[in-house]
Amino acid sequence: QAISQHFAALERLTDDPQGRTLLADVRNRRQQVLAALAQVIPLLDAGQFAEGRSQFDRVGLPAFSAYLAAVDQYLAWQKRQLAERSQQANDTVAAFRLWLTLIGGASLLAALLIGVWLVRSVSQPLGGDPRVAGEALSRIALGDLASQVSASNAHPHSVLARLSGMRGSLRQLVGNIQGATG
Repeated sequence: QAISQHFAALERLTDDPQGRTLLADVRNRRQQVLAALAQVIPLLDAGQFAEGRSQFDRVGLPAFSAYLAAVDQYLAWQKRQLAERSQQANDTVAAFRLWLTLIGGASLLAALLIGVWLVRSVSQPLGGDPRVAGEALSRIALGDLASQVSASNAHPHSVLARLSGMRGSLRQLVGNIQGATG
C-alpha cells in the first residue's frame, strides 16, 4: 500500500509524457512481480520448496529483473530531467547576475554623472571652490582688504568675481576715506 501511494504521488508530480510512460511501465512490472510472487508463495507455504524455486526461476526472476530494469530507466530519465532543470536554473542565475551587473554599472555611472553635475552646478555660480569663497569672506570680514580673491577663472557674475569686485570697491572706499581724513 505504501509503495502504491508513492507511485500515485510520483504520477501526480510527473508532468512529462515520457516520464508518465516510464512510470506506468514500472508499475506494470511491479504488478508482474506481485503476480509471480502470488504463484510462488502458496507453493512455499505448502512446503513445496523445489516447485516454488522452479516457479520463481521461471516467472518471478524474469519479472523481477524486468522490474529493476524499468526502475533503472525511470531513474535515468529523472536524472536527465534534474540535469536539464539544473542547467536552466544556472542559466537563469547567470542572466540575473548579468542584469544586476549592468544595472549596477548603469546606476554607478548615473550617480557619477549626477555628482559631477551637482559639483558644477554649485561651483559655477560660486566661481570656484566653496572653501576659497569662505576664506576670502573671512579675510574681508577681518578687515584684510590687501589679499587678493582668486577669481581669475571665475565667471564675471559668479560669487567669487563679485567678491573680488567688492573687495576692490571696499579697498578704494577705505582709501578715499583715509585720503579725505588726511
